[in-house]
Amino acid sequence: DVRVSTTHRYLLIPKSAGSLVIGPATIELSCKTYKSDSITLTVEKSRPGRTDPGKPAFVETAISNKKPFVNEQVLYTFKLYQRVEARNLNLDMPYDDTLFRKEDLGKAKRYSQVLNGISYNVHELSVALFPLKTGKAVIPPTILEMDLVVRQPGKRRNDPFSRFFNDPFFGRPARTERKVLTSPQLKLDVQPLPETGRLPDFQNLVGQFSIRSELGKTDLEAGDTTTLTVTISGTGNLMDAALPEPDLQGQFKVYPDQPEFKQAVYGNRIGGEKIFKFALIPYSEGRKTVPALTLSFFDPEKKTHVTARTRSLDLNVRPGKTDETLN
Repeated sequence: DVRVSTTHRYLLIPKSAGSLVIGPATIELSCKTYKSDSITLTVEKSRPGRTDPGKPAFVETAISNKKPFVNEQVLYTFKLYQRVEARNLNLDMPYDDTLFRKEDLGKAKRYSQVLNGISYNVHELSVALFPLKTGKAVIPPTILEMDLVVRQPGKRRNDPFSRFFNDPFFGRPARTERKVLTSPQLKLDVQPLPETGRLPDFQNLVGQFSIRSELGKTDLEAGDTTTLTVTISGTGNLMDAALPEPDLQGQFKVYPDQPEFKQAVYGNRIGGEKIFKFALIPYSEGRKTVPALTLSFFDPEKKTHVTARTRSLDLNVRPGKTDETLN
């Protein structure tokens, strides 16, 4: 009589406190269905406050603003504190993409910090989150799996080299412990943008922005082309910026180009510049003026709607070498 067994192991991380039930596992064998028993677990709430800094490793998370406006950037920061060697790190930072848009802020920072007289190596990773809807929102727990290397104290040696053999660089016995560290979930209350002061051309831009414009040529012949370049720069949800075709009061034929977005990180804020280009062909000769353009946005620091403007631009259209009229 030969028996064979197969074992499947699963790592389960509870997402909420309370009494949780793991349903039975089922298997079909020789046209029969076999079921295991259900398992009931009691999950307690984690204690508030910092994890015991006496532990070999612990994690912390923080959010820069728990009551942001919709489309306002918030900074989500994850920190790993470790005082022993860690290997095989696997980080999972889940989020609901129906509630947030996430943008990376670059590589993790590494530095040392002393807590209660204990020196820790700190790995800090930050991401930018843009809430997409008003109301209550939850950032799920961040989960970090890793192997901690625990050095065993070596036997004391009665020779002048004992202090070297007790050094970790001389191969003291070590073992690894698989650890799973989870942070608590974070709750946000996303505020709607105020209606007071909102202009008709507002397009849900939230942050701090500026706008400027320039012409490629300001002196050209009839039938020639110049390029109007409009650049919006700043920090916030700049990727959502849109610029309608400018109203040039019938002076030019306008051909818009595809906008170009150049993302940048300023400290811990996402921003950059978005560039819009329009080819302009004048309908007639003489002095022409490209009027000032406006950009409306909401400044979350000032908690008010703001309008930025470009300056007007002048150009001169001379008669062409051939007498042509653009209809």
